[in-house]
Amino acid sequence: MNLEPPDTYTPERSPVPWRALEGLGIQAITFGILALTLLLVTLATKNDDALSVIGTIVNSISLGIVTILWIRRRHDAAVRDLGLRDMTASNVGVGIATGILGIVVAYPVAALVIALIRQVSKSDVGDPCQLKFTARPSELLLVFIGLAVVVLAPIAEEIFFRGFLLPAFDKWASSIASALITSLLFGLAHLDPLLYAPTFVLGLVLAWITRRRGSIVPSITAHMTFNAYGFALIVPQLLSDRPPC
Repeated sequence: MNLEPPDTYTPERSPVPWRALEGLGIQAITFGILALTLLLVTLATKNDDALSVIGTIVNSISLGIVTILWIRRRHDAAVRDLGLRDMTASNVGVGIATGILGIVVAYPVAALVIALIRQVSKSDVGDPCQLKFTARPSELLLVFIGLAVVVLAPIAEEIFFRGFLLPAFDKWASSIASALITSLLFGLAHLDPLLYAPTFVLGLVLAWITRRRGSIVPSITAHMTFNAYGFALIVPQLLSDRPPC
């Protein structure tokens, strides 16, 4: 399988008009939308689990839409400039294969981190957990959880981290440095400290495939594959009346 088509992205051939610092503005707007939404939803429901899922969905949709509107309004750029191009079967297939690679690489890193913490602290450390639940979710809520984790979050995060930030950092840093920086930020964006290291490693894999294919379509499908695997692992716990977190 050829991982590098003729139109592979390079910073020199495809400079973007925006700066990495503008990502702070995007994040600020996204956070404002999320905070306002959660405030309004809190007035309607006291269900913390539903609130968590709604927050994840709103955050993902807002991040993706705000990033696209930002480059369009401020730089007259198109979604293609974010790497949303070449939606081919080849890119989807490469993305799925890359997602499997991410699972093979990132999960052992997570296990190693937990083992080291347990060894140093001499105490039990639970598994990494990003979505926290207090009770068994309903079937409908479970569908929305899957939608948020497997579809919306990968699309939005790839648009922002690999589509917006990665080429922006390429304007002043080396390709290796920009991959490291964006992967670090990607890791820190996941709130559970136990997820920092494995998500950082996943970010490197996603940055690599984005560069190789000149598109974020493979990184989106890779991210979806990775999240689908993780979601499949926690579904049995969610349905067993034993919240995984």
